[in-house]
Amino acid sequence: RRRLALTDDDLQQIRGWLAATRIRWGVDADHRERLGFGGFPQNTWKAGLQRLLLGYAMPGRGERTFAGILPYDDIEGSSAPVLGALLEFCGSLFSTAASLGRPRPLAQWAEELDRILNIFLDASGDAEREMQTVRQAIRDLAAKQEGSGFVDDVGIEVVRAHLTQKLESDVLGTGFISGGVTFCAMLPMRSIPCKVIALIGMDDGAFPRQDRPAGFDLMTGEPRRGDRSRRNDDRYLFLEALLSARKTLYVSYVGQSLQDNSAMPPSVLVSELLDVIERGYEMPGKKILDCLVTKHRLHPFSPHYFQDSSGPETAAKLFSYSWENLQASRG
Repeated sequence: RRRLALTDDDLQQIRGWLAATRIRWGVDADHRERLGFGGFPQNTWKAGLQRLLLGYAMPGRGERTFAGILPYDDIEGSSAPVLGALLEFCGSLFSTAASLGRPRPLAQWAEELDRILNIFLDASGDAEREMQTVRQAIRDLAAKQEGSGFVDDVGIEVVRAHLTQKLESDVLGTGFISGGVTFCAMLPMRSIPCKVIALIGMDDGAFPRQDRPAGFDLMTGEPRRGDRSRRNDDRYLFLEALLSARKTLYVSYVGQSLQDNSAMPPSVLVSELLDVIERGYEMPGKKILDCLVTKHRLHPFSPHYFQDSSGPETAAKLFSYSWENLQASRG
């Protein structure tokens, strides 16, 4: 967005164009054909972008076509910079996707990934440090080729596995436990005792992570005792976090579906923790889980957050300090 100098209004305008031209999926008919879904061009990105570009060049009035393409009429002259940015981004994205599908030596992968970063990302401001970490991981690809002498072509799967492992293990020490609120990944030996520890996004299926070994990992064919298991590592990390919380352990997860409002379970580790608490502890006249689990409302301006805290148990746990949301709750 910063690279293309697009504003919030520009993005909203682009969303409207994409919805109006019925762009759904697939670059073009050939792309769909390669994926095995039939080579039809309707509702592809190329078809929609052609309608937008032709609509800027000539009016169609909803019925006049050119070369079988119906122009999209709601394009004004002042929209040209936004349309140009959209076309530039899509062109770069589609060519990059095609390029990533071609195997090449590690050194060439490093050059290609560095070029992609320069095309799509603006590393100025707060993102500069994170971008340096990513670039260092990419430079390591070329260093591995030089150090090992391995010059054969490799696919994107190998490169993705290397970068994922490298970026997960490389942690910037600057600012960690600096006296304020610290945001960090869950890593072994990272759990330092703190008054409050918050685990965010503990959804079912998100944590513990699934073991997804690379296709070239021969150890998965003959697993043995002592082999590393990412799922077991995550169980240990959860226990570390639990033991490190000196005063408060806060765990959050999405508990209801955005589609049909049905109940959604938390991570299996959270469920196991709640089961242990329910079996081993009790509160006179109350269910222990009712005192520990808070079900938040969908919107932050729900009136429940601004009711008298002396009311029911649920209302006493829901509160907000936001003046704007209070005004919104009053309609």
